[in-house]
Amino acid sequence: MLNDSLVIVLAGGVGERLSPLTKERAKPAVYFGGPYRIIDFTLSNCINAGLRRIFIVTQYKSLSLNRHIRMGWNVVAEELGEFIEILPPQKRVSDNWYLGAITDEEARELSAPLSFLDPGRTYTAQIYRDGDKAHWKHAPQDIVIEERTVTSTDSLTLRLAPGGGQAIRFVAQ
Repeated sequence: MLNDSLVIVLAGGVGERLSPLTKERAKPAVYFGGPYRIIDFTLSNCINAGLRRIFIVTQYKSLSLNRHIRMGWNVVAEELGEFIEILPPQKRVSDNWYLGAITDEEARELSAPLSFLDPGRTYTAQIYRDGDKAHWKHAPQDIVIEERTVTSTDSLTLRLAPGGGQAIRFVAQ
């Protein structure tokens, strides 16, 4: 079963609570005891658990993190289909953008600035979110689908139910 498993590590985060350590690097790239970085805990757990197909999704100030992964984590056998791959934020073949968030058993509220959208363009945000009574154990099927018109100057409030999440597709108008 582990051979069929895929790990996606979300290694974004501005790291405001770790300032000034995150002034020059992403939170997962902050040093922790000698040559080790915060992300090494997660990657070590994955490798030791036999999970060897790993995508790392980066976001902010990722240069030192990318270098650390490339130089320090070449422990997988590509010929066996194993990999540790960095996935930077990017646009694909359309003008659409996507945004997603998930949480653990704790409810969370996040503010998501939409400054990544093209300036001067208007988008339809197709929002798939947790309903008001959503809960991972009691009401996982409580979802709401809605649309909003947004631009790059807007910000969305993401309310995540316990064990829930949100996915948003931005379609250029």
